[in-house]
Amino acid sequence: MVEIARALCENAQFLLMDEPTASLTDREIDILFEKILALKKAGVAIVYISHRLEEIPRIADRVTVLRDGAVVHTGSVSEVTMSDLISKMVGRPMSNHFPARMPAKGPEILRVEPPAG
Repeated sequence: MVEIARALCENAQFLLMDEPTASLTDREIDILFEKILALKKAGVAIVYISHRLEEIPRIADRVTVLRDGAVVHTGSVSEVTMSDLISKMVGRPMSNHFPARMPAKGPEILRVEPPAG
């Protein structure tokens, strides 16, 4: 937070923020996002790096996804869903990550009964 305040005092026109919310409370995050939105409105360019995907639509206009150090997607936040972002991050559709399965029935291996009394 000190570095952010320093950049604001120096009238920075560009900010690079790498996981700035990692150690903040929810209230502090709200305050930070208010400041970020005000800076955007004032024309400050901000590169915001985060693994907390729920933060992205709150403050970003555009999103770039990196996987293994390479850009795999760049576009408008309004044109991509959270599911799309996750799929682009991991390199496969998440719908197939936990496929629905019906366990095969086999012989009984454990039976629990109430104690006799």
